[in-house]
Amino acid sequence: MQSEEFEALSKKIDSLISLNAQIAAQGRKALLDAEGVFTFNAFGETIRMYLPDVAQDVIQGLIATTGSFFEMNHLTGVYRDKLIPTGGTVLDIGCNIGNHSLFFAKVMKAAKVIAFDPQPHCQRIFERNVQENNLSGVRFELMGLGRAAAKMQITRFDPNNYGATRFELSDGGTFEVQSLDAYCAKAKLKTIDFIKIDVEGMALEVIAGAHKTLDRFKPPMWIELIPRFGEVAPATEALKEIGYELAYRFGRTDYLFHHKDNKITAAPQ
Repeated sequence: MQSEEFEALSKKIDSLISLNAQIAAQGRKALLDAEGVFTFNAFGETIRMYLPDVAQDVIQGLIATTGSFFEMNHLTGVYRDKLIPTGGTVLDIGCNIGNHSLFFAKVMKAAKVIAFDPQPHCQRIFERNVQENNLSGVRFELMGLGRAAAKMQITRFDPNNYGATRFELSDGGTFEVQSLDAYCAKAKLKTIDFIKIDVEGMALEVIAGAHKTLDRFKPPMWIELIPRFGEVAPATEALKEIGYELAYRFGRTDYLFHHKDNKITAAPQ
């Protein structure tokens, strides 16, 4: 094939791919109401999700096209194993737009969900989702969590996946970081029943700043640990040093840890 023909064919293929993406994006938008809200049912509850970026964001797109929560298979395990007691307190660290927080509050009936994320755009969507579902016990904290008070900056941003945004600590950063221990002391939390951590490679930092909290409350924890970031072995060892053991793994990068003095009784099926 001549180079000119190859170039023309490549451009045609690129054009078709782009057109297909545009059609798919329009299809996802058509699933929402005029206010940009997608409504679905889960475990007998009506869920309303504001999805303003459904055309390009992968998580919002999956919610709309599957008609369910993102990571529903993992959340079903949390529900099945009764990892969150009715009326409990949950921390959602790396909450994005509130997908998991809504599940914890509306399906699992947690009385209090405290969600953490440093992204202002996610905060706006999260708070709209809380409003859409009339949840009074859910709040958003605009900050990252780490081993100590610090600043951080964005090192990777994908407009097609806000949940994959990556940060690193930097004295010149504009995003606030606190330790979980400092936050919980200031908030005077009386109990924590479950913690979910999904922080794109910074799980070790979060754990390092949470020793007092974990020792006091001993909650089971769902943690995303990404092998290519080298997190799995160091995080497992760090948790072992403070009394935590691996209960089970669900999915490619998600792990459920429980404290040796507060073991869960259920197991995945």
